[in-house]
Amino acid sequence: MKDFLQLDNLQLEADYSLFLQELKDFKNLLDSSRFLSEQDEILPFFRQKLHLSLAIGTYYPEILQPDRRSHCL
Repeated sequence: MKDFLQLDNLQLEADYSLFLQELKDFKNLLDSSRFLSEQDEILPFFRQKLHLSLAIGTYYPEILQPDRRSHCL
């Protein structure tokens, strides 16, 4: 079963500049190699990128206000 990380209100305030930086970091990761390991590179990347993870979560219409996050394979 997934472990969920509870987010407090301070962490939930989206910071657009941090999101943009994390998005650039993701592009750099994708550009760094033709082949990336999901377990060794992609998953650890998203575990460290709170704002990018929250932004991606907004594409799921049933999430009204994110209050936790989890990453799994």
